[in-house]
Amino acid sequence: MSAPVISSVPAKLDHGRVSRILFLFLVTLAALAFVPDLPFHQLDDPSHWGVLGFLGVVATMAIQDSWDLNRPLLRCLMGLFLAGLPAIYVANWIRWGGPIESLWVELAGLTFWVGLAIASRRYIGVIWFGVAAHAIWDAFHFGHTEYVPDWYIIACIAADLGLAGLLLIATVTRSALMRPSGRERFAPECVA
Repeated sequence: MSAPVISSVPAKLDHGRVSRILFLFLVTLAALAFVPDLPFHQLDDPSHWGVLGFLGVVATMAIQDSWDLNRPLLRCLMGLFLAGLPAIYVANWIRWGGPIESLWVELAGLTFWVGLAIASRRYIGVIWFGVAAHAIWDAFHFGHTEYVPDWYIIACIAADLGLAGLLLIATVTRSALMRPSGRERFAPECVA
């Protein structure tokens, strides 16, 4: 009887998944480069809650075998992420204070992104769009708020743009895979 041969090489290496995880890792490093202190040391600061939330999303995505946004876990996770993006701004206003007009702006943003989170349950494309649009929201705040630190805004822009790009690729790739090609696009009576 011979001993079974154990190979150290995986049977099949998914290069697409590896490159997505590598890109996600690089996006995370870019965003974390702007964070001045470990989030665990500043749990009373809502900005650090946002950092921890992003790390949770990244970790959850990294361990998934597929980034198909039709999967219930990822769809729910991204909906919560969309709703949570502006919630950090509201929480910062509550924690640090600011002009009452700013609170109304933040609540309007919260309403908008919660609306996108609800819409994302039906339309996948809303997810990447909402994350990308939040980068614009962040840029609007840069240097204009006393209750959200600029380091958080810059880190959030980096995280939003990177994650939105990955989500767009996941959405477009899935759409392309689901779309019929060539002659299959047409009804049989239209094909000569």
